[in-house]
Amino acid sequence: MLAYYTLAILDFEAHDAEQIEALRARLDPVTAARVAAHVTIGFAADTIAQGKLIALLERVAQASTPFDLRFDQIELGTDHRDARGYAFWVPSQGRDEVIALHDRLHNDPDLAYPINRAVPYRPHITLAERPTKEAAQDLVDELSTQRLVAQARISHLSLVALYRDQVESVARIRLGDGTREPQ
Repeated sequence: MLAYYTLAILDFEAHDAEQIEALRARLDPVTAARVAAHVTIGFAADTIAQGKLIALLERVAQASTPFDLRFDQIELGTDHRDARGYAFWVPSQGRDEVIALHDRLHNDPDLAYPINRAVPYRPHITLAERPTKEAAQDLVDELSTQRLVAQARISHLSLVALYRDQVESVARIRLGDGTREPQ
């Protein structure tokens, strides 16, 4: 089944980007190889036409301005569907702006992007997935001692399609003016 996701693209300093991707590749090589570090703001839309989603993202991007984030907290993430656990890297700065971007996407009056409102939205980069919450908590505890910190800027949204574990970029849209950029 084809599903669309909306990602906030993170612009890191080159040195930070290399270290982050190396860490993700060590902790969760399959996911790291599939898609670069990002913050997901729109989840699994499979009932909305691609063109409508792109138009929605253009409106949301036009109403938003680029902003900075500081990732400096490691937290346990859980999956409401099963026993898996995650190591989430959470921003202390820029969190409210990401939530506002997420809310604009999901509350658009013309075309609300589907969402499970029973699951609270928490902006993060997924560093790794583990089969159990306990295993993920062990990893969170380990990573927390490393005091990982990185600055990033969100200046673009990306609509991606996930099909049979392959991620393909569909559209890249600039915050501030909603301009769709070449892939």
